[in-house]
Amino acid sequence: MANIGRAPNTIDAYGRAVEDHLRFCAVDGIDPVLTGADTVAAWIGDMLDRPRRRTVKAPLRPETGLANATVQQRLVAVRSFYEYLVEDGLRERNPVRRGQTSRRGRSPRQGLVRRIEPAPWIPNEDIWQRILIASAEEPLRNRLMVTLAYDGALRREELVQLDVEDFEPAHRLVHLRAETTKSQRAREVAFGVTSTRLFVAYLDERRSLFGRIDGRSSGLLPIATTGDRWGLPPGRRPSNA
Repeated sequence: MANIGRAPNTIDAYGRAVEDHLRFCAVDGIDPVLTGADTVAAWIGDMLDRPRRRTVKAPLRPETGLANATVQQRLVAVRSFYEYLVEDGLRERNPVRRGQTSRRGRSPRQGLVRRIEPAPWIPNEDIWQRILIASAEEPLRNRLMVTLAYDGALRREELVQLDVEDFEPAHRLVHLRAETTKSQRAREVAFGVTSTRLFVAYLDERRSLFGRIDGRSSGLLPIATTGDRWGLPPGRRPSNA
């Protein structure tokens, strides 16, 4: 998968999915080359019956069963694994059935697990206030990261890899480079007045600490590698942090 440009996280997730399936087969003494649809169904049942940790975001979810998105991802990975075995002539058929839409006049066919698309979790007013109060006590860099993430709905990887050249302050736009996005597609997002003010203030602070900031040499929002939460060298934290 690395040879065809898959992201490292995708490769890791697919590998863990196949490993989970092979472990299930090993416990039942089943050779993956001989696995049938009944074994796949039993594996799915096992995933839907496993203990589940409650989270703050979704405290009312069932106490058992992996999340629907996790099960779907593992099925895709294992289906790809069996497609590989079929292509290599080790199997005749893929035991993981693929769903089919009704497009182009085809008859719809349900996949092995029904896809559930829950509504996105949105913090209530009380939680937002707690977020704002906690953010107000953070260093300037962290406050800027919070406002940019909110304005542009940025993912973590997109946020921490922003550089000075990615910004157009005059138009309040951020250019997200393809290599920093999950979809590997570049895009532009807008940011608001508060982010603009924090951005200018942060550049002034960085300039006073490190001198001129230009291009992609230093990065706009560097993440500390030595445990320093301000992203600055030891002994050079801003006076208000």
